[in-house]
Amino acid sequence: MLPEEALTMFREHMVEFLHGAGITDDHVLDAMERVPRHRFAPPDAGLAAYEETALVTLPGVHLPSPLFVATALQALALQPGDRVLEVGTGVGYTAAVLSTMGARVYSLELDAPALEAARDHLDALALDARLRLGDGLRGWPEQAPFDAIVLSGAVAEVPEALFTQLGPGGRLAAAVGTGQAQKLTVWTASPGGPIARVVTDVAMQRLTST
Repeated sequence: MLPEEALTMFREHMVEFLHGAGITDDHVLDAMERVPRHRFAPPDAGLAAYEETALVTLPGVHLPSPLFVATALQALALQPGDRVLEVGTGVGYTAAVLSTMGARVYSLELDAPALEAARDHLDALALDARLRLGDGLRGWPEQAPFDAIVLSGAVAEVPEALFTQLGPGGRLAAAVGTGQAQKLTVWTASPGGPIARVVTDVAMQRLTST
């Protein structure tokens, strides 16, 4: 394991890169500087934990790249106290960033070992998030409505069930597309139906469903 001082320095460099890449939301930048991403990365990742890349953490489970996490959360325009549903907990990094931002986090994961790892990571950092094993693409209707929903993976299209779980003015961010590259798109709930806005091109691991 690298010295904590070196890891802190590279985390600061990661945040500087994010700012240069167009992330200007101070809530996002501050949280990503505070959350030790290396705790969620494979033990042998070293400085790669703070590089602009996704990392395989468990078989079939990826740690999203820092820029995807930052871009998606910035696009959601989150405020402390917002109720946020994450679809695809993975090993808990995005949930950790959300919790550090002051969101009330609800996160669903289909892979049991990944969810257990996420619980361990969040507990070790004393971060609060409600985690549940289940198909996130069906949402968490018992806890709806949500101020925001983020899909930590790609889908061909967003299930209607998720839109119905947004509160008035709620936002949903997802990587949408059928190929290896997708469009990060944000929808805002409105009386006439969700209004979509394409943010940028992304390449994300595809979410699975039961």
